[in-house]
Amino acid sequence: MHGADVLTAIYDPAIANHRLASPNKLFEAMMLGRPVIVARGTNIDRLVEEHGCGIVVPYGDEAALEGALVRLAADPSLRRRLGRAGRKAYLARYTWTMMERRLGDLYASL
Repeated sequence: MHGADVLTAIYDPAIANHRLASPNKLFEAMMLGRPVIVARGTNIDRLVEEHGCGIVVPYGDEAALEGALVRLAADPSLRRRLGRAGRKAYLARYTWTMMERRLGDLYASL
């Protein structure tokens, strides 16, 4: 993943677990400062759009996926901008130290 220019996390929104999951792949892409392509309707699409760290495509739309890959391949400055946005969001909200504290606070509140 570290050597990749772009990462993908294409999950099927028709599968309930895919809509409810918080896949490590997304946060790994953010941590590495890599743009990520995700499927619309999977919940992680909202994070990608909120943080501006990737491209959201309709699940199963091969032309849209290909278009996103071609666009990112052709535009290194876009890759850098999206990657930096993901890294910034990761450092501000999703580091292990922050997640550890949030999880501990959650358990303490039970």
